[in-house]
Amino acid sequence: MNTKGNEMFPYVSKDGILYFSSDGHGGLGGLDVFCIRLKDGLPGGTVANLGYPVNSSRDDFGWLLNKDGYSGYFSSNRSGSDDLYHFKFTGPGYPSGIITPPAQASR
Repeated sequence: MNTKGNEMFPYVSKDGILYFSSDGHGGLGGLDVFCIRLKDGLPGGTVANLGYPVNSSRDDFGWLLNKDGYSGYFSSNRSGSDDLYHFKFTGPGYPSGIITPPAQASR
């Protein structure tokens, strides 16, 4: 799971999946979001890249699931600055559909 690169921003979901960002595993850009299932609190399986549309050619990081377990937020600099993006699982496995930035009201 750890590489010679950088692994950071760990988050464990309530169903025992560790999400983290890394630039040391193969990916689409700088930091990509990855996941691995935990068994008894330890990584047990293969690291999986969440792929597009979560990951981009830039840095994608800081994954967080809402309490519903199907939607949440992550950070990305895909638009040139670090911004928050919303995602929603639309099927089993990985998030799919459109990844949207929340309203830009604070700008």
